[in-house]
Amino acid sequence: LYPPKTQGHSGGTQAFVSVLPATCTVEEEKPMIALTFDDGPNPKYTVQILETLERYGAAATFFEIGSLVEAYPEVSRQIVAQGCEIGNHSYSHRQLTSLSAAEIEEQTRKTQQAIKNAVGYEPTLTRPTYGDINNTVKNCIDMPLILWSIDTLDWKSKDAQAVAEHILS
Repeated sequence: LYPPKTQGHSGGTQAFVSVLPATCTVEEEKPMIALTFDDGPNPKYTVQILETLERYGAAATFFEIGSLVEAYPEVSRQIVAQGCEIGNHSYSHRQLTSLSAAEIEEQTRKTQQAIKNAVGYEPTLTRPTYGDINNTVKNCIDMPLILWSIDTLDWKSKDAQAVAEHILS
């Protein structure tokens, strides 16, 4: 197992580098996308995603819910063993912007510990639930807060064709 690494600040922008499997190369001059998945681990859906990623030689970041990591630690271990990264997505998927500083810190701390117990290291990235951020969230979470540039809205339609068309449009 290997933990992701972080670089320091540069010009006020947080840069980060994910650890890639030894057999993986990145051609920085080519267009790339970052695949991310939230709300797991799930023994059915996460495993299906991992099978698809493996089939195409791809990796992704999985932002995990701490209580689910405790329930399915073997799925988190499979994510890491396959060369993917794990990030923090709160302990119980509460809307962080509605919580006190102490509650945000508890959501973060409990998830960090659950992931460390499952895979041997603490994540270095957080995706705030619902993509909501306020000053309290920023001040309480001492990690890069990762959002998205395309929201697939897959939870809304549950239609693969509609999701694909939305992403490609």
